[in-house]
Amino acid sequence: MSDTKGKGCLVRGLRIGAWALGVLAGVTAILYATLALLAGSQEKKVHAAWATAGLPLEGFLSGQPDRGDSPAARALMASAAQLGLVLDTTGAVPPPLATPEAQEAWKKVKPLATELRSLLESPERPAIAVPEPLQAYLREKAPVLEEIRAGLRAEPPLWRSDISKGYRAQMPPVSGQLELCRLLLADALVALSQRNETLAAQDLEAIWRLSEGLADRPELIGPLAALAMRRMVVLALRHLEAPGPEWEARLATFDPSRSILRAYQCEAVLMGTVAEEPRIGEIVSPSPGLLGGRFTTTLVRPYLRLCCASGQEILLRQIQYVRASWPCLSPEELQQVKPPTDEIPSWNLLARIALPNLSPGWDRAKLVQIASDMTRKVMLLKTAKRATGTWPASLPEPDQPFCANDRYDYAATTGGEMTLTFKGALPVMESTKDFNVPLAYRAR
Repeated sequence: MSDTKGKGCLVRGLRIGAWALGVLAGVTAILYATLALLAGSQEKKVHAAWATAGLPLEGFLSGQPDRGDSPAARALMASAAQLGLVLDTTGAVPPPLATPEAQEAWKKVKPLATELRSLLESPERPAIAVPEPLQAYLREKAPVLEEIRAGLRAEPPLWRSDISKGYRAQMPPVSGQLELCRLLLADALVALSQRNETLAAQDLEAIWRLSEGLADRPELIGPLAALAMRRMVVLALRHLEAPGPEWEARLATFDPSRSILRAYQCEAVLMGTVAEEPRIGEIVSPSPGLLGGRFTTTLVRPYLRLCCASGQEILLRQIQYVRASWPCLSPEELQQVKPPTDEIPSWNLLARIALPNLSPGWDRAKLVQIASDMTRKVMLLKTAKRATGTWPASLPEPDQPFCANDRYDYAATTGGEMTLTFKGALPVMESTKDFNVPLAYRAR
């Protein structure tokens, strides 16, 4: 009898468990369907808003054809390998590799080359003391550097791009290119210390040409790296006595906002591809485990779609806000571009991670544009001095910068000294390590 009673309890328990599972499955199905409908509606709304803003998300990736590294890029990789720098990307055939000896030689002088970069923050032409190990390295590698300069003069490199893969796309070799730029900048500063402005100008031209292969990349990392490179150039140009006339024309038309805007459009598209991933965990971790598998991803896909659409909507609002008055935003206005945590819905974990990492683009673009505008004025002043022998009494062009609320203070003394100081709104950078911009210039 006790056995019969025990079996009855077991049956009732199984029935209750089955009923509970059925209820849970029903609730899950209802929640899934509700979120799917909500996500679909939000996606249509957001895509329509982007299209109305002239930045359609539909078809963006199809307009970015995949390509491999160009011949110029492969040649640059081979040359850089002789310097101990690795620029190869996945798909390079065969990938040129730096030898351990070349890498060790670069590793020893890298801190010395990087330290010279701080001289750009001086408001006047600095005294350049080059450590002997760095001078010896540059003398030894002079033929390779000339090979790199000649290659870049002929054609800027185009790096492998497979952006159609979304978040799985191969990123350009940014870190290696930045190291190459620091080496070229060190060579330019050494040339300046030896009064060899021709070689210094060639080094700066090489850096600018190298940046061209990144400035037009669709991913945000490309234009940001290009800004870092061009910041080096526009600050170093101030210390040349007679840069070529092509620099004045180049800086007059320099506008980094266009590439940054396009990159944000791309980031919005890439954000949407996250919800299409078969295994979301593989984006977050190389070993996602069970929680990042197909079943879990399928189960939470409506939530992922809703997160992506919400993030795209917030990003569009920021773009429209900046674009309306770019680049003439005050520090307070620029601060609003950085999405505070409370602006993003608390349930949107993806946007809370992704969007704050996208905000520095506008800040850096304005800083480099200010630096470029000021360098151009320094060049015009030096041109006027070469023509007359003295500094002009006023700026050779109206001293109105590109923002109506900004201005330059200029003064030339009878003793032959000149000072130029930028006065205006600057973005407040969270990290200014690589984007310090001197706002004054002095010369005799």
